[in-house]
Amino acid sequence: MTNYRPLKVWLSTLGFARFCNVKYSSDVSEIDNMMIHLTNVAIQKKGEEYNQEHGSKWSIENLRFYLEQTRGKAATDKCFDDIKNIIYISLKSV
Repeated sequence: MTNYRPLKVWLSTLGFARFCNVKYSSDVSEIDNMMIHLTNVAIQKKGEEYNQEHGSKWSIENLRFYLEQTRGKAATDKCFDDIKNIIYISLKSV
């Protein structure tokens, strides 16, 4: 973010997305299961499914590729547009 008036935001294409190794569950019995709620390496590296090679993170480019292959281009574009909108609304509220 370089300016608030007018709002000017730059998004890096070199970012990355972190993942949990265990599929998310909204089950109340899983509320204390850090493996489904926290993506940081200090937690995830203790899990059986942890991949030492990629460390449970993908580049934004790889994430986009995966989503396009599994969900289609239109859904992926909508997802990334929604992410940009969340960033915009969050900064606007500050």
